[in-house]
Amino acid sequence: MFPALAGISLGVLNSFNVTVEFQGLEVLIALGYVCTAILFVFENRFYTICAQNCEIWKWFRHVWLAGHYIVVAILYSGFLFFIPDQTNLPENVFRRLPCLLRNLYEAPILVIAEDYTYHVIFPSVVSVAISRSSRTNKKYTKSYLKILVLGDITAIVLHN
Repeated sequence: MFPALAGISLGVLNSFNVTVEFQGLEVLIALGYVCTAILFVFENRFYTICAQNCEIWKWFRHVWLAGHYIVVAILYSGFLFFIPDQTNLPENVFRRLPCLLRNLYEAPILVIAEDYTYHVIFPSVVSVAISRSSRTNKKYTKSYLKILVLGDITAIVLHN
């Protein structure tokens, strides 16, 4: 639901009375596991080509792979602490979007943030800091920074 970072759950878990917060957490953890699985594909290729004869890596790779799944679950579980209180937020979002279907007003809604400005600015600042720290990317940093600032300004102007 565009001006706010919000979404509506229309899945099977609504029938089992699973809260929308936990459904959002499950989606976030599933996306983390997808990224981890992509990493495992590359690790398997590395193991097949380079490290099959290394006895230490044969043992340690299982610990390393399981550790990634555990870290993803622990780190993304903190998502529940950043979700604001959901008592009045859906009504505020519905006031911003008055022309919605009737069934959307009765569906369970998860509002992550009413204002997405900080969610745009923070990743931009972090990515600029990372790009500035890399010596090979210093020549691209100025143009990259201009693109990010232009994107942030566009997002803020469109929001207001």
